This record gives sequence, C-alpha cells and structure tokens, in this order.
Amino acid sequence: VTIGSITSGDYYLAGNPYPQTIDWDLLSKTNLSSSASVWDDATSAWKAWNGSTGDLSNGLIAPYQGFWVQASGGTGSFTIQDAHVSTTAGSFLGRTIEIDSVFTARFDVSMGDMTSSTYFSFTPNGFIQFDREDTPKMLPLQATPRVEIMTFANDMPLKINSLPFDNENENSISVPMEIMNLDVEGENFITRTGNVQLSCYINQISSYISTKIIDNLTGQVIDLNSSIGSGVYTFQIEERGSFNFQTPDINGVYPVLGVPRFQIVFDYGILDNVQDKDLPHSFTIDQIYPNPFNPSVTIDYHLTNDSEINISIYDLKGSLVEILKKGKLERGYHELEWAPNNVSSGIYFFKAYVEGFSVRRKITFIK
Repeated sequence: VTIGSITSGDYYLAGNPYPQTIDWDLLSKTNLSSSASVWDDATSAWKAWNGSTGDLSNGLIAPYQGFWVQASGGTGSFTIQDAHVSTTAGSFLGRTIEIDSVFTARFDVSMGDMTSSTYFSFTPNGFIQFDREDTPKMLPLQATPRVEIMTFANDMPLKINSLPFDNENENSISVPMEIMNLDVEGENFITRTGNVQLSCYINQISSYISTKIIDNLTGQVIDLNSSIGSGVYTFQIEERGSFNFQTPDINGVYPVLGVPRFQIVFDYGILDNVQDKDLPHSFTIDQIYPNPFNPSVTIDYHLTNDSEINISIYDLKGSLVEILKKGKLERGYHELEWAPNNVSSGIYFFKAYVEGFSVRRKITFIK
C-alpha cells in the first residue's frame, strides 16, 4: 500500500492493512514526521512513537490498527509492504538500537487512577527547537476528566521531545513543562487544583547529562541525579483557566496557558564525584588530531612539572573504555595514540586527571 500527496503539515489517518503487526520504524517514508500516533480508546489517551521512545510499544502497530501520521518538510508519502511485517506483539522481545548515542527519559504524572507520560529522546538529529522527531501533544478524541503532562518547544506542546545528545553550543537546555488536572464542563476542559505525583526515569540518559526540575511557582529545585535517576515527587497543581476541547483543526494540540509551571533543565557536562575545576597551568592539551578519526587519533599534551596523571577514554554513558596512560610523568611534551579495537562508531571522551583536577575533550570515531 502506497499513500502519497499528504500536504505538508497535514495529518493522515492510515491503517495497518495486514493481519500481522507492522513496524513503524521499517516503513518507507518521504517528508513525514518521525512519529506515529494511535488513539487508545480503552485508556482515552494517545500513544506515540518517534523511532526512539514513546508508549506505542516500540513502534509496533497491531493488525488493522488505525494510526495518524503527519507530513513535514514537503508533500508526504509512505509505503507499507511485506518487509515491514514484524513478529506478533506477544512474542516481540525488543529491538536492538545500533546507535550507541540514543538515550531516552520518561516523566510520569498520576492522580488517583489517572496517569499521563511525557518522553525525551536524545539523538544526533534532535534540536532544542521543534523538529520532525518531536510528537505534538494532541487533544483527546473523547473529552473525559484526566491529568496531563507535556513539555514545549517553540510554544508547541509535546508528548515526545527530541533533543540533541551532544549540545556543543550551550552548557544546558531548559525545557518548559506543564501538568494539568482537567475536568469537563460542557464543551470545555476546566483546570482544577489537586495533588499530583510525578515519577522521573532518567537512567537511560548519558551520565554526561545531569537533570533537575525547577518549580517556577515555589522556587523548589529538585536534583534528579541525587536520587539515582528515579523518585516520586508530590506537587499541588493550581487552576489555570479553561479551554475548548474541540478545535477547527484535525488533531488539535493543547493550548499554552500562561507561563508553564515547571522547567526541566539538562546540564551537559561530565558528572564527577567532585566538581570539575580548571586544569592547572602545568598541563595543556596542544592538539587532538584527526577528529573525527579512523583508525587512530593522536593527543599532544604538555606538562610543565613532573606530575601524576591518568588519561582514559570514556563512552557517552560514562563507562570506562580504555586507560591510555597512568602514573608519574616527567615535564615536557608528550604524545598519545588511541587506536580503538572492538568498539562501535560514535562519540567518546578523552579525559585527563592531573593533581586532582580533570578535563575532557570530545572525540569522534567513524568506521
């Protein structure tokens, strides 16, 4: 089945034509958003997948299941064929992601038996601004009382927020987040006060990214890394007004009701047991070349004093890959070469410890 001529920005309601499960990630797509969304009538909520994260069961679409796609960047089209058939959902054991630099996070909010989730993916194609890997937070097809959580990019409410895993231009990214307790009156959603519980799951983020939540109302700052990536936090949600649960557009999104209550801040930097400090003048890195590299990279550095030194390579998850040099070195110019064996392509960090201080530099291995 081939579907074409989807106007850029428009949604298209498609369906799995097979009596078997198909895999959204395998479909041939042109000018489409990375996300597929399914309305789950049983839970009265949208389920989505953007190729990296979400709650649509790893992008598996059940037999004859309807799903929504959105054209992005031009006239959209896609094809579903035999090669896109997956194993049944019952026997599916998961998918291996070959790109080591894809990480995810999830934030769940609950109030009684009502729940909602928002997701982050950190990928090479992610942007701080709204991008094709982002999944908008769409209004429900059926208005019922609910609790909702969402983040924002360019004032667009999102269910899945795709961010860069390597943020070279800024030390941190601050993402607005809103939580709403919604009731239904006539044709409107009414925001209500109430206590909600927020659960945070950040264990799949690179250890070079630290995470905290800022409550803009109370000024409270929660360091999520201090709780080893998970925890349950209770907040008193305030009334924020009302809005119509129907819009003239198909699959309308939630409105922005003033300044969002929360900020999620991702700090890009190395997480050590002690705070990083500038290296003393006794140590300088002259050059790292070539970078990106294959098959080897050379590091030139200089010691002005005899020093104890530890130079190692780490991956994005903060795991030690290889120790290049450890021990006492005499003053002068030195050179190291790293020729990786049995490691994947991707970004690594050259890290040097000298006299209790540390520094890191990014290096990229390509095959």
